[in-house]
Amino acid sequence: MKATLYLLLCASALLSSCKKESNNVDPQTALERSTGSIIGLNDQGRLLGPLSGVTVTVENSNPVISAITDDEGFFELPKIENQDLITLVYSKEGFGDYKEYFTWSRFDSIQKGFNKTTVMFHQTSPVIVNSLSSTVGGDTLFVSCNVSFTGDSKERYVRFFRQDTEDVSPDRISNLVRDVSSSIKVRNGDNNLRFSISAVKDCSKYNTGDTIYMKAYGDTEHIYYYSDPTSQKLVFPATNRQGKEDIISFKIQ
Repeated sequence: MKATLYLLLCASALLSSCKKESNNVDPQTALERSTGSIIGLNDQGRLLGPLSGVTVTVENSNPVISAITDDEGFFELPKIENQDLITLVYSKEGFGDYKEYFTWSRFDSIQKGFNKTTVMFHQTSPVIVNSLSSTVGGDTLFVSCNVSFTGDSKERYVRFFRQDTEDVSPDRISNLVRDVSSSIKVRNGDNNLRFSISAVKDCSKYNTGDTIYMKAYGDTEHIYYYSDPTSQKLVFPATNRQGKEDIISFKIQ
């Protein structure tokens, strides 16, 4: 009887050991080993939760160094040697590429487990601007903006980019306050919008007599951008570039 009991105990211990070896890595261990994590948001700022399937690439690495986030949104990059500036590029279908820049001291602290990086990754706006036109009446700029988008939401957002040159573009923005509007709600079809010209002057620091050019793009509700240290420009990854890109203009009085 004792021998039988002993054999049963041994078998139980062996089965328990096998089960432990076949389990996935403990979440805490995965967190400690990870380089960072990614949390998804839609264009309206609603959380999508930890985001799997995001490709994280070290820019200009040769051979290419990359990783893909797991079901919990974690990713782990292999050890990287000392570089002055390390750029991580985050990409996934339906999302605009986002870049994050690291000094060596910051990235090295991540590699050593003292720190982590967490990225809030926004979906690209589904809003397509089909046409844009305007008229001026006194101090008011009247704007007609036709948009289309899919999804179950009745309202989405556009954002206006403005500059004092005709080649206005989100790719040429260096001053957020001067050159970028807040998000503006739109519905499918025609939208009639109004801007106070004097308010634009006060907020943007343009001068009397300046001609201001504007374009509209589908964008996120909450402004989403990063600063490129090389070009010294701001980058807006979630703007929808499929529209017609009509330009409207007005003169500061």
